[in-house]
Amino acid sequence: MPEGSLNSATQGYTEKKHASGSKSVENKYQPRREHRGLIWLALIALSFLLNFLLQELGVPGAPLIGPLIAGIVVALRFGSMEVPKFTYNSAQTIALFFTSSAITPELAKAFFADWPVFVSSVFMALTGALAIGVGMAKLQWLPPAEAVLGCAPGAAAIMLPIAESCNADVRLVAIMQYTRFLLVTLATAVVGQLYLSSTHASELVVSIGTSGFDPEQFVITLGMAAFAGFLGYYLPGKSTTFLFPLFFGVSLCGSGLFRFELPTWLVVPSFAVLGWSAGLQFNLATFRYAIRALPKMIIGGIALVVFCALIAFCLTLVVDIDLMSAFLATSPGGVDAAVVLAAGASVDKSFVAGLQITRLVLVMVFGPMIVRAMLKYFP
Repeated sequence: MPEGSLNSATQGYTEKKHASGSKSVENKYQPRREHRGLIWLALIALSFLLNFLLQELGVPGAPLIGPLIAGIVVALRFGSMEVPKFTYNSAQTIALFFTSSAITPELAKAFFADWPVFVSSVFMALTGALAIGVGMAKLQWLPPAEAVLGCAPGAAAIMLPIAESCNADVRLVAIMQYTRFLLVTLATAVVGQLYLSSTHASELVVSIGTSGFDPEQFVITLGMAAFAGFLGYYLPGKSTTFLFPLFFGVSLCGSGLFRFELPTWLVVPSFAVLGWSAGLQFNLATFRYAIRALPKMIIGGIALVVFCALIAFCLTLVVDIDLMSAFLATSPGGVDAAVVLAAGASVDKSFVAGLQITRLVLVMVFGPMIVRAMLKYFP
């Protein structure tokens, strides 16, 4: 990420307009080379501890939020560090394949059967998110790119590569995404408790926990990940490093040609790397800026939740769908939280998963283009 964009977080949107080419003078301290090994070990240990504690507390997104917090703590204590580019690209590809694996031929059929409903709902959600983000930028609460990407509904982990490709400050986008993610997940979980079926939920846990591991399928998956990541890296364009693996994974899973074998012990560290990539870039000035902006981020998150809830209500008026199904389908917290809650509830699971995946794919495809086009209208 260019240093000009990193400097924007510490100086605010007003100063960013005049300092886009300046180099940051903050956080010049870097850990000594001989100490970096010990610092990485401390980072891994702290990430594991926070991930465990958050999971015990029932916090969704713990594999991402724990390493993000650990990265911030380590960066503030020992100085900023960078995740190696190869490691980051590999983790990003695994995360994209994991997201793509949620798409099945059944979901593809459901999309084509009701595509006007899916596309119009996603369009309304994206329009609302864009309006909220632009409003926050106009009020100079946050820089434009960070405000729009922070409000964008979808998977929080996927927003970080998009922010990277748009030269936005990944740190602010991460804080805003995870803040909204927790707010939305809490609201969704509270509402979902009214409909949850404990029997179905327990069956879901057992089926996931006892799924077999196919070594041959796993080796093929790794080969495909290497191919997609390598080709995406060398294709022209800023967004190809995540767009090509995404399209590759969606095409294979949606057509039923192949199912990725992605064990937990590979997916969780991949999410951790994405969390570290944002957390390790923090410095004291950026952290203070994020804390000052946190109330405004919460306001933006609440506004997006309310707007998506209104979309859900409108869906019940034009489509034969119950309110809970519509609420989970339009929830801007993330695909994983919505799908897990839907699995244990008496709702239309195909509709929930189909709309969530459709929105995720469209955000990943059109998000960078929307942000770049919007930035042309800001001085």
